[in-house]
Amino acid sequence: QRQRGKTGARPAQAPVADDSAYAVWTRYDRVRNDGKEQYLEQYDRLLRQYPRITKEFVAGRSHEGREIIAIKVTRNARNTKDGKRPAVLYNAQQHAREWLAGETCRRTLEYFVSSYGDNARVTRLVDSRELWFMCVSNPDGHEYTFTPGNRLWRKNMADNDGDGVLGEPGDGVDPNRNFATNWGLDNEGSSDDPSSETYRGPGPHFEP
Repeated sequence: QRQRGKTGARPAQAPVADDSAYAVWTRYDRVRNDGKEQYLEQYDRLLRQYPRITKEFVAGRSHEGREIIAIKVTRNARNTKDGKRPAVLYNAQQHAREWLAGETCRRTLEYFVSSYGDNARVTRLVDSRELWFMCVSNPDGHEYTFTPGNRLWRKNMADNDGDGVLGEPGDGVDPNRNFATNWGLDNEGSSDDPSSETYRGPGPHFEP
C-alpha cells in the first residue's frame, strides 16, 4: 500500500542511527564494512545464495523513502506466479521498538531457506506453500530506535504537523492501528490524538 498523503524528505537534523552498542540487534539499512549483517544485507545474501526458492517483493515505500520489502520463499519462487500456492505471512515490527519480533522473523526466514533440501518437512512446506517474510514493516521507525534517546519509539515517521522535523512527540502513526477494518471504531484500542502512541492516522489504510 503506497502512501496517499504527503511525503516528507528526511530532515537534515535527523540523528544518524548507530547499532555499535549492540552485539545481536541490527539495523534495517545496509551499512558497509561494519562487521554486521543488517536486514537488507541478509535479504541480499539469501536472494543470491538461494535463487531457486527466494524472490524479493517491494510492498511500497516508507515516509523516508525506504523500500518495504518482503521475501517470498517457495519452490521456483521467481518463475511461479504469486498466489498460486497456499500462503502464510510472517509479518513483524509494525511497532518500531519491538526488535525481538523482527529478529524472530529473520531467524525463521534463515531456518527455512537453509534447511531446504536437508529437512524433509521444511522441503515439503516450501515446495507446496508460499512463505512470505516481511520482517520489518516499519523500517523508518526501526532505524529511528537506533538514534540517541529514541530506543522506545513505537510509531512510523509520519510528519503529522508537516513542519519537516520528524520524530517530534506529535509525529508518527501506529501502523497496527491504521488497518481499514473497524478503523476509528472507538478511542479505546486506538486514538485520534497524534501525540498518542496508538494514533491511528488521518484515514484508514493510509500509511505505507
